[in-house]
Amino acid sequence: MSTWDDYFALGEKFTKASPDVAWYDASGSIAQAMLNQVEFPFEQEDGTVDVDNAELKEVWETVTSRSDSLSTQTAQWSDDWNAGFARDGFATIPCPGWMRNPIKDNTGDPAPDGVVWDIADVFPGGGGNWGGSYLAVPQTSKKQDAAREFAAWITAPEQQLTIFETLGNFPSQVEALESPDLLSVTDEYFNDAPVGEIFSSRADAIDVQPFHGPLYSDILTKFQDAINRVDQGTDPDESWASFVSEVKALQ
Repeated sequence: MSTWDDYFALGEKFTKASPDVAWYDASGSIAQAMLNQVEFPFEQEDGTVDVDNAELKEVWETVTSRSDSLSTQTAQWSDDWNAGFARDGFATIPCPGWMRNPIKDNTGDPAPDGVVWDIADVFPGGGGNWGGSYLAVPQTSKKQDAAREFAAWITAPEQQLTIFETLGNFPSQVEALESPDLLSVTDEYFNDAPVGEIFSSRADAIDVQPFHGPLYSDILTKFQDAINRVDQGTDPDESWASFVSEVKALQ
């Protein structure tokens, strides 16, 4: 499954053999994974909005054309999406380090009989960055120096490794990626998968950092809404036209 073509082809083979189980958790989930490999998904480097670009249209056409055959056709993070884990309703899901907790929470710990999760050291297209968190010190703070000192400490490699071992948040400090403490971490829930080694390998495979301009999050929400409409039966061309119109209204 080193390419998206490989991934979708295997999905077609899987669903043919198991027609009652979807190949992936949500159309929006796969769209997000693909967008994470596009350098300028919605805006150009100067912040100019451009949703008429070829790469975005390719993501749209690829995902919406497979809505009927491979997707659960549920919106990611919805109640139906949550319920799909426990009933073994789909076969695969993109899994950044932090996704392990939603999988465990929604599947149950221990998992129901017959539901076994594992994590593979593979991602179509190589790798992808699904964002992260930011720490900020407000100007109104009366303890700015102490707050900045704490922020620097909590995000240092040593603390990030501890957080990864206990909570699953993968380190953002590249210095931590080669740490034996990280590379040796396994996860019993996921068939004892060597998660430290796997996530480090996938991080090394990232070669594109998508540009997030001022309207990125707003446009992404509209894009995901458009995909969800297709999952619910709206014609893809009609939903795309609505998306373009909604993006124009944002500017």
